[in-house]
Amino acid sequence: MQDYAFYRYSGCYLYNGIRILVGHEQSSFMLDFSGAGCRFYESLETGHSWIDVFNIFFDYGGSFTRIDLALDVFNDNSFTIATMYKKACKGHTKGRFRTFDYYVKRNFEDGRILGETLYFGSAASLIRFRFYNKLDERVSKNIEVLENIDSWIRFEMCLRKEHVNFFVYLLLMDKRDIVDLYFGIVRRYLLFLVPNSDSNKWRWKICPWWEKFLNSAQEVRLVKKVDEPTVFSKQRWLSDSVSRTFAFMYLLEEEHGFPNPLNSKNLMAFEKLFENHEKEYEIYNQYRISLGFEEISKSQFLRFVGNRIFEIKSERKKIINQSE
Repeated sequence: MQDYAFYRYSGCYLYNGIRILVGHEQSSFMLDFSGAGCRFYESLETGHSWIDVFNIFFDYGGSFTRIDLALDVFNDNSFTIATMYKKACKGHTKGRFRTFDYYVKRNFEDGRILGETLYFGSAASLIRFRFYNKLDERVSKNIEVLENIDSWIRFEMCLRKEHVNFFVYLLLMDKRDIVDLYFGIVRRYLLFLVPNSDSNKWRWKICPWWEKFLNSAQEVRLVKKVDEPTVFSKQRWLSDSVSRTFAFMYLLEEEHGFPNPLNSKNLMAFEKLFENHEKEYEIYNQYRISLGFEEISKSQFLRFVGNRIFEIKSERKKIINQSE
């Protein structure tokens, strides 16, 4: 038991880098894993992966305030922290950040660089990138490093609040691969570019060394909030509220030929969707974004619906002609 607490909790237990905050006015508790706490948990061999842990938290209605994802790149001499910093200073970048910072730690006696860190985004941002020279940090602290490691850059991504909850949502509900998510988010938020004569740098090509680093991942957009209704809430509503009626109507159709309106050939349903499409158009795009696809225009969405209406009418017309 510690003699401190924070975040409006009254008590704090600490063990090997894992803190449990208790005594909140809303009867909640908070788990806080430091980097050392994560390594300690992994050493316990519980049989539960981090995905399992996230699922357990999710099942109990928990929310996430912050997750840091770290990626280590060894012996890749195609670029350095300094390379990225120089590109950023020249404006040879594009993405979703407004600011960046660069810090260098030097030896007082001879000026040798002991560490360098490049930040994109502020400490209060919902997303922040932190890139630093891990090899220099280890050497400066006299920590032994394997002989075959010539360079070591650590790429850290800090996700907070709405962004981290949407990240976990994609990871658990959408079954997205964590590596693809990581690189997809980086592609969305930060690109280093090769300048040319085009005045619009959004048309410049991505630096080959950064494209290689991104590992061909598709862009992933993190939304601040998943508003109801969503594709999944509509799916749940159909399953909870309509499934019994659908089964009943299916039996009537199969046994007595009674027309079932709950099918993909319901002309009235698609015509209603075409006439009053605003909400469904937004939900459709939200789902596309969660999968890493670009938004579609309203005219494209209406064209999809209109094509389905045309197909249903054509099928009906063909049936009528055949019966005559």
